[in-house]
Amino acid sequence: MFTKTRIRLLVFYVLTVLIGSIVTPPQTWLANKRNLLNVVFAKFAWGWTTLVIVAAIAVSSFARPGQQSPPQSGTSTTTLHRLALHTRTTLFWIITTQYFLGPPLLDRVYMATGSCVAGEDSLVALDAAALASPKMCKRAGGEWSGFDISGHCLLLILAGVSIHEQVRMSKKATKLLREGSVEKRYVDWSVAALRFFQSLWWIMLVTTALYFHDIPELYSGTTLAGLYWAAEYAFLL
Repeated sequence: MFTKTRIRLLVFYVLTVLIGSIVTPPQTWLANKRNLLNVVFAKFAWGWTTLVIVAAIAVSSFARPGQQSPPQSGTSTTTLHRLALHTRTTLFWIITTQYFLGPPLLDRVYMATGSCVAGEDSLVALDAAALASPKMCKRAGGEWSGFDISGHCLLLILAGVSIHEQVRMSKKATKLLREGSVEKRYVDWSVAALRFFQSLWWIMLVTTALYFHDIPELYSGTTLAGLYWAAEYAFLL
């Protein structure tokens, strides 16, 4: 069910991108694509997200032997349910940004809507091979002019909302644990790790909105993430 809490979270992400896209930011180290946060964390954001989510699921599963209550419709906290949820989202991320019978969907849009034009550093006419793909175009000194849906917006919002759901389910799955117990402490640590990465991905989303992509590209990536999340909770759960 797409609850009020989920709607508010989605609105929060939309407003983050909206405000970031219209603000004129100062030029800082965050504007460099090779900044530390981008290279170490954002570049491997789904890997980091998967790591902390799987860890949280494992901790919650082992911390409550014999204490699982029957799951209610639409709000199951079973290990299998949580893994299936993350697996579906991971498949969506792969299809859109990594691989889909060849190039991923976002790359296909970029290629289909673009063309190769001579860049400022290009000293020779672009040949037919250079016109075939963004990679070949760049190698020949040209620039590809396609519509570049923001994969960062898609990735970071998907990661943020996925973590939000896993935090909720970790807390629900362990509500019968005794306060102050070792098991409860482990779960709290796993939730803290989830919260840390959720906050980090929001900071990276702000950076993306401030410094990278134009407004339509930012909004399209945000919309794609929002539509998937809405479909997941409106129809699949």
